Amino acid sequence: MKKPLYTLLFFLFSFIIKAQQFEFSHLNNTNGLSNNQVEAILKDSRGFIWFGTNMGLNRYDGINFKTYKNIKNDSKSPSYDRFTGIQEDIKGNLWLQSSAGVYMLYDWKSESFINNIDSLLSDIGLPPAPAIIEIDKKKDLYISYPGKGIHKYDATTNKITIYKQSKNTNDLALSDISDIKIKDSYIWVLHNDGLLERVNMQTNRVDMRNTFFKDNNQNSTIQKSLFIDSDNDIWVYPSIADKGVIYLNTKKGQWTLLDTNSKVALSSSFVRCVGQDINGLIWIGTDHGGISILDKKNQKITVLKNDIYNHNSISQNSIISFYSEPNGTVWVGTYKSGASYYHPNLFKFRKSPLFYMFNKNAEIFDCNSLYKDKSNNLWIGTNGTGLIKYDQSTEKVERFRNNPNDAGSISSDIITSIYEDHTQTLWIGTFMGGLNSFDGKSFKKFQLNETNLNSLSSKSVYSLTEDNDHNL
Repeated sequence: MKKPLYTLLFFLFSFIIKAQQFEFSHLNNTNGLSNNQVEAILKDSRGFIWFGTNMGLNRYDGINFKTYKNIKNDSKSPSYDRFTGIQEDIKGNLWLQSSAGVYMLYDWKSESFINNIDSLLSDIGLPPAPAIIEIDKKKDLYISYPGKGIHKYDATTNKITIYKQSKNTNDLALSDISDIKIKDSYIWVLHNDGLLERVNMQTNRVDMRNTFFKDNNQNSTIQKSLFIDSDNDIWVYPSIADKGVIYLNTKKGQWTLLDTNSKVALSSSFVRCVGQDINGLIWIGTDHGGISILDKKNQKITVLKNDIYNHNSISQNSIISFYSEPNGTVWVGTYKSGASYYHPNLFKFRKSPLFYMFNKNAEIFDCNSLYKDKSNNLWIGTNGTGLIKYDQSTEKVERFRNNPNDAGSISSDIITSIYEDHTQTLWIGTFMGGLNSFDGKSFKKFQLNETNLNSLSSKSVYSLTEDNDHNL
């Protein structure tokens, strides 16, 4: 028996409402943002939203942007233009991390920058040259120094506590520290080799040491980051072999790996950021896969991706930063399309389901690189949909995609650089897929091999050229 038309329409409408559960507004360079690559987001105690971008620090008051960039011969301007971290201290000043790992301080009263923070640290009794600075909810500072452990500065009492690194089992291990996070009375410490430790600030001792991630951290080259959720579960990303994210249930002592092949599957294997909203949902920002939102209780994932026919979808599928406000507003920073923000009450009126019935998803060709070869062919390197060849004489178009089952296919669909050498061999650099040479029929791959010093030094190749001696 056929179902009544109203039943089908009700089902369709219910499905679309569920798909529209997360609707976004957007800010980008057309609104005044200085750069569309948003790497850090923070709302300060005065209500301003701050965006650390690839080209400048931006302050947003809800209507207008104010941009801070390096100005030559101006010592009060920032010494760097690319900002990857923003934190606020007890005085309302911002501690800013640059892409070079250097920290600066923004004095909000004078609206000027202190680029050499060593004198500031000296004034409060701390050593110079910090490797990592973390500020907790109480506005206390936690600063790690290579081989010297972590120094805690209590912003209320001005007291300094040092958590040493040594061979003593009560102290932090001697290996390099890659990230620190503070939750309640504990300092969680992740080392470059994958070792996870927990410092109990009441006893000033390491009271937990977990080697699971260290024992399974082979073939990883990307520095890891930590996130602690409201259940005190510990998240490490990117995970084993730089794929997915892994989290530790601290009550059960159990690790769970999430990637594209796990039972609860992510939309992409490369995780760039992890955060949590006020409802307890875990937002996992991926590269080229949009956002995977995990409901831990029900072990279900909702995937949010850009839809060119829906302006209220996220603006791009490469997510590199996340920030959740106490009022429920969620901000995500994208690689190329600015910031998108969501709040459940942001949109009161929705599009008719008929709009989505007649506007199906279309593939987006986001161009990373263009190259014209000696035969007048135009080569287009896309940001996730492969390499495209356009023969201008015949107007023939060919597309080359990665195929894991074909050794002769290109190594990645994310093309970052293209160059034709003196032998008319085409070279293609990719993101996380190494280097390829193309003879017109098949691709030969050159990739990072940690056991071979003569291999590539990185999984990603961003530019190519040839010198006078024909060296590439």
